[in-house]
Amino acid sequence: MDLPKVCEADPSAGSLVLDQLVNEVAQQIKIAISNGAQGIAYVLNGAFPEQTTPMQYGGLFLERDRELLALAMDLQFNLIFVEGNSEVYLDTVSDLPAHALGWRIQETGFTPTMMSANRPGPYASFDGLGDITLLPTSNGGNEVAA
Repeated sequence: MDLPKVCEADPSAGSLVLDQLVNEVAQQIKIAISNGAQGIAYVLNGAFPEQTTPMQYGGLFLERDRELLALAMDLQFNLIFVEGNSEVYLDTVSDLPAHALGWRIQETGFTPTMMSANRPGPYASFDGLGDITLLPTSNGGNEVAA
């Protein structure tokens, strides 16, 4: 489902779908916390041009991501990984609450030095350019799975 298109075509229906998705993720975070998790890995997939416009992401999803991440703010270590191979909206998501922020540094060309003006590290990536190196999945891909 293309949620931004659903929200644009029918804001009421889109809002209901978004509320349901947020509730499901909130439940997963709460379960992780109740099971003793020391942190979460939150994959943010949608803050790049192929998925949303900056206005769509900021208007529809940014505060929902902030709300979900706030549920885990008392945990020891949380990582946000911003998915996308192009111009991810790193400036928009840089203040989301987490201990570390990750993105595809090499693919985006946005370096940790550039990010440090918006947010102090640590930074995570698959390419070894961050403070934290993420490992490929068992199938050899560079997918981030929550």
